[in-house]
Amino acid sequence: MIYCRSIPCVLFSMSLFWGLATGAGMGSIYSKNRRSKRAFSLVELLVVIGVLAITISIMLPMINEARMIAARQTCASKMRNLAQGVLFYEGYHGHLPVAGVVDKREGQSFNRAGYDQANGNQFSWIVLVLPLINEGAVRDEFNLNQSVAFQRKDPQARTLTSLLCPNDDAGDRKHVSNRFGGREFGLGNFAAFVSPVHGEQQQFWAGALGGFEPGSLDGQPLKRVRDGLNHTLLISEVRTNPSSSRDPRGAWAVPWVGSTTLAADVHPELSGRDLTNIASIAYQPDAGFPAVFAQRPNSQTGTADQISPCAAPIGAAYEGMPCGNYRGYGRGFTSASPRSNHRGGVNVTFLDGHVEFLGNEVDSTTYARLISVDDGK
Repeated sequence: MIYCRSIPCVLFSMSLFWGLATGAGMGSIYSKNRRSKRAFSLVELLVVIGVLAITISIMLPMINEARMIAARQTCASKMRNLAQGVLFYEGYHGHLPVAGVVDKREGQSFNRAGYDQANGNQFSWIVLVLPLINEGAVRDEFNLNQSVAFQRKDPQARTLTSLLCPNDDAGDRKHVSNRFGGREFGLGNFAAFVSPVHGEQQQFWAGALGGFEPGSLDGQPLKRVRDGLNHTLLISEVRTNPSSSRDPRGAWAVPWVGSTTLAADVHPELSGRDLTNIASIAYQPDAGFPAVFAQRPNSQTGTADQISPCAAPIGAAYEGMPCGNYRGYGRGFTSASPRSNHRGGVNVTFLDGHVEFLGNEVDSTTYARLISVDDGK
């Protein structure tokens, strides 16, 4: 029996089967003229169909694999371009972009003012870097002095192909916000890491686009990234929910966790620390924190994405992107996993702009250290 794993082999097999079926090269008693005039026999037709079926069955997995690789590379290329936009922003302004344009709010976690994703004008970091990824015309339509939900030309509802990964099919969908009276928001597939802990604690335990004073447009300087640009995560893929327009994940114009920001929910080591002065506590992962609760890539167990709102928990879980409702400071927290439709993980960029593939089974402590900008490793 012949086993074919390449197209030339398949073609050789087809010619061999055809020869056996028609008697070619086997001392056939029929004359050339007679063979040229007779019709196909049923056996010959079945052999041809069988060969074609074998050929298709061999080639389809190869074609599907090629498509998946191409989709992953396309997504990585767009992510690299977005990371370059962040670095160009830093080069021009002298600091990284803020995770979101929000107002400071008192009385948040640990009795300190912190980051409130749903307070203020609520623009994402992506809005700030639009001119640096060849989307300057869209940026010009935004007025940062007004709420993201009340823009005159509705630029927040646009679909930008530069923010779409081909295997998520988000281009024909919108997020419809109950928070803003049914306002529509365009969807994309990229979010930045803001904290190894919770989204509301990014001021204290920072990821690449965290670490800034809420209410400011000045993000943290690169000098605070003491773990090295090539060891600090910047951007990952996120998925959108095809079955619910109320799901805000992937909404590119807003700074909400799960939309354009990510936090890993790997708790810091706080035993024996003075929690009234958490700004002085350097981030170190709690070795005893259960790994199942970490928001690793494509997380399906433990803590689901804590977002606002989780409009349809059952439907979201069915889509492979479970979520729970964040209910506000003092009663909940925000955190979300990187997500993609790639097999086994997600594309990520580091702060130096290079792209890698981060597997779903990455060690939770390692993952948290890759997000943190100053844990010393």
